[in-house]
Amino acid sequence: MRSNHLKTTENMKHFLQCAAFFVLAGTTLVFINGCKSNQKVKMEKELSAFIQNYESKAIPLTKEANIAYWNASISGKDEDYKKSEKLNIQLTAIYSNKDEFAKLKKIKESNAVTDPVLKRQLDVLYNSFLSNQADTAKLNQMIKMQTEIEKKYSNFRAEVKGKKLNDNDIETILKKSVKSDECREAWLAHKNIGTLVSSDIINLVKLRNEIAKELGFNNYHGSMNWLHCKRCQRLFVTFFEKIAINEYVNKPICRICEENFSNEHTSDGGALLSSQLIMPTFLKDLSNVQLKLIWQNAGIELSEASKIIFMGYSFPMADFELRQLLARNVRHNAKIEVVLRSQDKSNNDKDNSSAEYRFKSFFGKREINMFYNGVEDYIKNLNN
Repeated sequence: MRSNHLKTTENMKHFLQCAAFFVLAGTTLVFINGCKSNQKVKMEKELSAFIQNYESKAIPLTKEANIAYWNASISGKDEDYKKSEKLNIQLTAIYSNKDEFAKLKKIKESNAVTDPVLKRQLDVLYNSFLSNQADTAKLNQMIKMQTEIEKKYSNFRAEVKGKKLNDNDIETILKKSVKSDECREAWLAHKNIGTLVSSDIINLVKLRNEIAKELGFNNYHGSMNWLHCKRCQRLFVTFFEKIAINEYVNKPICRICEENFSNEHTSDGGALLSSQLIMPTFLKDLSNVQLKLIWQNAGIELSEASKIIFMGYSFPMADFELRQLLARNVRHNAKIEVVLRSQDKSNNDKDNSSAEYRFKSFFGKREINMFYNGVEDYIKNLNN
């Protein structure tokens, strides 16, 4: 009897110890969750305050800088370009502020911001500040060089048969003239801008790349997240990590080729990964087999689409490859919708420099609807 009593007592003692453990564990869990919740509230509150302070400075200055640039591009005057340059330097000073970037970095690295809108704002702000965390003198010099090049482009006039012509005049000749010699002369005259700005552009590219390398990127346009295996032609892509720079840091190897061909010639099977960049030039190198597949799949999707919506895209003449893709694959009965801002609308229906003119002249007799209230308003009205 005493033995059973002792056993019961021991069982009760063990039960109470277990109960105490579970209560403690539950308290710890609640405490941890409480800490995470407090961290989320704190970081999102800090980010909201940061955005409010940022917008109070950046919005009016951005508006002023854009208006100044617009006036300069219209007038071509030195004083207007000087004003544009000065305002852009002031705007860059906001983004190059090291203390403000440190605040953003702390918030981002906390991983505590979960609100989707705030999270998106954080990503955009972080990248905008990151690209300006370089030597301020170099950033200012870059702005001055860009402004000087833009001024030369703005004031350049092609000379055809002793007459100075602007870009619209040249485009009119190229579109309407049936004389090969006239078109050729206008085309070559228009390209004389190259000799005027070539050395300036080369110097600007060098400075931009120098700044990019200070920030840890391959070059100014090299912060893409693609790595390419030259052996098997695979592309390795990430969406939240800049891996292109790894080509110069830790010499990444194609994991597939490393496994399949490790015994051939070299330990890595000749499968070192290199960054895959599509440069913003008139003629892009799309020779990579994977890029060809991407364009092929895009063509297939376009050919099966009964409606195609362009958002925030002005359809520039320089997008040669895209124009060819659309010309080959868009159905004759496909409906086209274009969503732009109110300021993109031209008062003249025959304005051949407007986005609407480019869309309508390209897509011909297809049904085209233009929306000039912006993307947000367009999306809101989709369900109406």
